[in-house]
Amino acid sequence: MPTALSNDSDPKGFPSEILFPCGSAGVLAGPLFFKNLFTMPAAQGIIDGQVWLRCILLPKKIGIGFGGSSGSVLDVWTYSLGCTNVFSLDYVPPPSDLSEFLTAFYYFRADDAALNELERADVAQFRFVLAGEGHMEFPDGQQYPFTPCSLLGPRTVASRVVAKGPVRAFGVGLLAAGWGALTGVEAVSLTNKMIDATSLLGPAVLDVHRALAATDDLDAMVEIGINFARSLRQRADQVPLWFTRAVDRWLISSLKPVLADLIADTGLTRRQIEKLTKQLYGATPGLLVRKYRALRAANALARGDEMDELLAADAFYDQSHFIREVKEFTGITPGAIKDEEERLSRLTFGRSALAGKVSSLSSDS
Repeated sequence: MPTALSNDSDPKGFPSEILFPCGSAGVLAGPLFFKNLFTMPAAQGIIDGQVWLRCILLPKKIGIGFGGSSGSVLDVWTYSLGCTNVFSLDYVPPPSDLSEFLTAFYYFRADDAALNELERADVAQFRFVLAGEGHMEFPDGQQYPFTPCSLLGPRTVASRVVAKGPVRAFGVGLLAAGWGALTGVEAVSLTNKMIDATSLLGPAVLDVHRALAATDDLDAMVEIGINFARSLRQRADQVPLWFTRAVDRWLISSLKPVLADLIADTGLTRRQIEKLTKQLYGATPGLLVRKYRALRAANALARGDEMDELLAADAFYDQSHFIREVKEFTGITPGAIKDEEERLSRLTFGRSALAGKVSSLSSDS
């Protein structure tokens, strides 16, 4: 519950000051999330990892952050004049038998009548659009319309979600092993693309969509998602897990891993490694290093690290290189990472709160 710090009106007209104990989720999502919810200005700040807000008292309970029976439900009592405009992204870690294949389940909700939101480069995803219509737009001008059941390939560039709301979407991120086990197609053929999942999995996947659309309970949706993922896992024995484990270890070992180390660890040639990373990760080892270095740096900035600290790690040649790389993979400059304008991109960094429950490659980026 929030703590009322003062019941006296201040000069700006706020009759009360409230502390919302949001913890790490509040640091990442709280300020921009609440800014959307309040129909009047609210003073806000972060002190010792907690979000402070000033607003008129009118209680309404909402949920934000990381929910579901597998995670920790974060319920917040908000106080506002109307608290009607929801913009939220909830993450839930997968069960242990799927953790090598999936990053996290997610549930996105936005009440906006129109959305034009930046989405950073990320892993591949199954995405079920439960409400709203629109498309994904990539820097090369390609647009891919929403379908009830979509498969997003691995992304090596930032993209935009352009939609008419309200929007509801449930999905799950696919690690390289998950891509191989659940799709059976070469990842590079769908890098920076989105297709109708029925073209790959057949019309039966629409039954999953109907089940998800019939509920708004996150626990129930995650259970549906788990059953869906397990039903597709029959190809797992065909995936070279020894290889994806080696590549994942390599990518998180340093902000600037050396290919020679991966060659030594796997016993493969450079050409063999490139063939397999294109097949499972959708990119060459060099592009993967750039992508995850930039995303890990952006994630660190979102958590509060300073740019100078990251430059001191010698992962980037200089400040210009740092800015250029982060912008290419996130769509925004390092200095804008903490701004509230790109709401969706900021919320995706909230996945870091699942550290220890999901793959380090996922939580760190």
